[in-house]
Amino acid sequence: MMAYEHGHTEIVKMLLDKDADCKKCNKWGQSALMMACEHDQIEIVKILLDRGANSNKCDNENQSPLMMACKHGQIEIVNMFLDRRADYNQRGSWGRSNVMIACKLGHTQIAKLLLEKRADCYKCDVFDQSPLMMACKHGQIEIVNMLLERGAYCNQCDKWGQSSLMMTCKHGHTEIGKMLLDRRADCNKCDKWGQSALMMACDHGRIEIVKILLDRGANSNKCDNKDQSPLMMKNSEDFVRARCRL
Repeated sequence: MMAYEHGHTEIVKMLLDKDADCKKCNKWGQSALMMACEHDQIEIVKILLDRGANSNKCDNENQSPLMMACKHGQIEIVNMFLDRRADYNQRGSWGRSNVMIACKLGHTQIAKLLLEKRADCYKCDVFDQSPLMMACKHGQIEIVNMLLERGAYCNQCDKWGQSSLMMTCKHGHTEIGKMLLDRRADCNKCDKWGQSALMMACDHGRIEIVKILLDRGANSNKCDNKDQSPLMMKNSEDFVRARCRL
């Protein structure tokens, strides 16, 4: 497996010609194909696939070679797997798919490829988080736009009742917040603790987002389950400043 990992193409060919088992896995369940994917060894990936390596076999953490390539942003290898009909809707640890991984890590071209293959962009992981939520949380603006254009539902909530807009506001991604609000994201929806997007923006000192939410009709007097209003949040001075600018 060392030859596969370090890109020694001629040695790999010699070993395979002598019937080296390309399907054998190490103690972590990783095959030679996975290791070649992880280290962006494009030529070796092609050789292994031509010799019958299983493109859908997962390691002990339920990660497939395609997931590994998506994770590391290796678009040529991803293309290779898709051309060979690898299962692009396969799910790994925490129920996360290839498209979720690409959306979270901001690999825009890989996300686009998967979506063009009709990868499921609506299905959620074990936490009920969608690809859109992951892209919003991590500020992947191009991917968010792509998902919204394909009809991703912006008012969907995870197991804690948090929506894409809430995650966006919490992490301060202003432009994504505008995009979601333009798509009629509900700015008064609350999570299981009774907190709204406005409360989260106030709590994390996101003054621009606070102003936008207030402009769009966010309820400034709504309280959470502890009877705290946006004004009571730890960074409420931003809320006051935003109100003054209206």
